[in-house]
Amino acid sequence: MYGPYGTTVSIRFLRGVEKLKNFSSISFLLSTFDANFLDVDEALKGHLMGYYSKQNRLIDVSMS
Repeated sequence: MYGPYGTTVSIRFLRGVEKLKNFSSISFLLSTFDANFLDVDEALKGHLMGYYSKQNRLIDVSMS
């Protein structure tokens, strides 16, 4: 998956790899992402971590 500026976003669920069942939500987050953050990678990571932690699905997000 690609974030702002072509950043590759890898998402790994801590309880095992799962398919993203609600991919549209991730697409929505990426499409509405506020690119005005000074650190784009960390801000996007925060968005994704926050989204899944609210669903009690802890994840690890790596940026490359």
